[in-house]
Amino acid sequence: MKSIIIALSILMAISNNQEHLNKYDYDKAWEAVEKFISDGLPKSALEKVEEIHKMASTENNKPQFVKSIIYISRLAIITDEKGIETSIERLENIIKTNSNDVKEITASYLAELYQRYFDINRYEISQRSEMTSEKGADFRTWTTQNFLTTIESYYLMSLENQEKINIPINEYQVILNTYDKEAIVFRPTLYEVLADRAINFFNSNDGLLPQNESSFTISDKAYFGTSKEFVGMAIKTSDPSSSKFRILTIYQQVLQAQIKSGNKQALADYDLKRLEYVFVNTTIEGKKEVYQGSLKNLAEANQKNDYYTEIIYVLAGTMLGDEKDTMSNVKVMDICNGAIKKYPLSSGASKCASIVSNITKPSIQLYAEQVYASKNNMLLAVDYNNVTLLQLSVIKLDKTYEEINKLNDQQQVLDYLIKAKKVFTSSHTLQVSKTYKSQKAELHMPALPYGQYAVLVTASGTEKSEKIHQYTLCHVSDLTYTTYLADKNRHFFVNDRLTGKPLQNVNIQLFTQEYNPGNRSYVFNKAGEYKTDKDGKVSMPATENRNFKVVLTHKKDVLNLSSFHGNYEQYEQQENRFAEIFTDRAIYRPGQVVYFKTILLKNDKNQIPSILPNHKVNIILHDANYQEVAKQTLTSNTFGSVNGSFTLPLGKLNGNFSIECNSSDGVNGNKKYSCRRIQKTHIFCENG
Repeated sequence: MKSIIIALSILMAISNNQEHLNKYDYDKAWEAVEKFISDGLPKSALEKVEEIHKMASTENNKPQFVKSIIYISRLAIITDEKGIETSIERLENIIKTNSNDVKEITASYLAELYQRYFDINRYEISQRSEMTSEKGADFRTWTTQNFLTTIESYYLMSLENQEKINIPINEYQVILNTYDKEAIVFRPTLYEVLADRAINFFNSNDGLLPQNESSFTISDKAYFGTSKEFVGMAIKTSDPSSSKFRILTIYQQVLQAQIKSGNKQALADYDLKRLEYVFVNTTIEGKKEVYQGSLKNLAEANQKNDYYTEIIYVLAGTMLGDEKDTMSNVKVMDICNGAIKKYPLSSGASKCASIVSNITKPSIQLYAEQVYASKNNMLLAVDYNNVTLLQLSVIKLDKTYEEINKLNDQQQVLDYLIKAKKVFTSSHTLQVSKTYKSQKAELHMPALPYGQYAVLVTASGTEKSEKIHQYTLCHVSDLTYTTYLADKNRHFFVNDRLTGKPLQNVNIQLFTQEYNPGNRSYVFNKAGEYKTDKDGKVSMPATENRNFKVVLTHKKDVLNLSSFHGNYEQYEQQENRFAEIFTDRAIYRPGQVVYFKTILLKNDKNQIPSILPNHKVNIILHDANYQEVAKQTLTSNTFGSVNGSFTLPLGKLNGNFSIECNSSDGVNGNKKYSCRRIQKTHIFCENG
């Protein structure tokens, strides 16, 4: 569905029942404003907008009036250091002095203005402790919850009088950035646009709004009912401030409005979004199957309008690649092709066509070992779909490949491999899956001489013109090694890959990587060279805290995996003592008793834990300002635990409370709580 884009990202549509007046050329005036803005002259732009505002007020031209208010607010913030305060005060006065639709529109814009300020200063605001008293007049001192409750109130205010804002949106092209006739059918009035803005706010800020153990949850299958069933639901909650509750009640009102108006397109669009929201946020078991059933019912009810294809597209997305149903992709193909055939010119049909294309396009994934032994045949594996023919090629890599690979351009590497001389090729005919799902196959290659190779596969799809390429690198070597750091030495053990026999006189070269600013590239510098003894072992001082690459050579066998190892000092673990603190519940009222239990533990040098019995510790309760409220000195029992209680103080600032455990011999522990007032008589304490 196309969207309606409004000036400053806000759709501000105003009732325009007055006759169009031509005494003042608004278009020409706005052109001048935009030119001032583009020329970097915001003060001149503001003066021109004030002129427009004055004229719109005189002529009672509501669309121009509100558009000018939006621009004045934006430009005032740019040109005046107190511009945002002035703008908010001005908008609040407009809300107080207007009882028509201007009030609702301005309320929605003011909510967004507060939201923008909050988003810009979110980190600073989040550091403020929540207060139990009323918010102050200066919004710059507000807490997170102060902002959210204020923004929420203005969005709800914008929807208070549905009849007043039930105004056809196509009457207000003057304030639209773009006017899309196709989109009007989905958002036919100002009411739907303001409702969308409120829903977006509650949805995007759900995680920041207060939650408690009685918070509203979507835990009933009835929320997946038809639009008429859903609208008729009595949604009850003891937490009316819940964002989920707010969103569902707004959806009820909006769907009721579409049912009443008979707008089937808008009804289907809102119903689809409502079902998607319920699916994402519900807590019921088997929600995917219930959701799919509701989508099928919605599609069935909308077969006579082209929005049917949008519903099928969403339904197909839930079915795609279902591992429990081997025929899921076939079913998706059927319903998508049916939707395309039914309404070929709809936007949903193009989306369904994209799903069909993704299901039927050829795909392949190649798997190979990093190193193969020289005397064994080589086994590879592929996952493929919609591939009928596969060409396997092997290229022995040389310095030409190394130079091309330095360019970090995968397409150049692929082009080189396609044209390079092949040391082995084979063709394989593959069976296309009738279920459009990935299949597996094994490919065999003969043993190859020592060296590094690229294995390239070229796959042909059901259409002869469709070809895809993929490659992977591997080595052929009979060498294998292990390495570790101990006693400030680096140790290597080299063995035969097949027999495990230790190999003597294997040359081991170490290389470090350095950046060359002259040619802006990395080069390898030899840092050392060693040979293994009769036990296949070699040791060297690990003096540098840096990474290095290893190259092994034994006669004609060279193993260069380009893997790096690090000689970094490993610090010896120290014994540490700590406390785990637990409390009896999550929600407390001021003055209630907090029961706690603390387990005292220590980890030895090997990080093996044990309890600390008969150990004396201090248990301290801190308030939001980290001031000591109460303190107890307790001794752990034979199980290493202590327990007790604190009474939460009355009249203290709410915020981040904590219980601390410490002792003179290093036991430390801390339990934090985020204390917020959720309802009049509740404080929510969330474990930090």
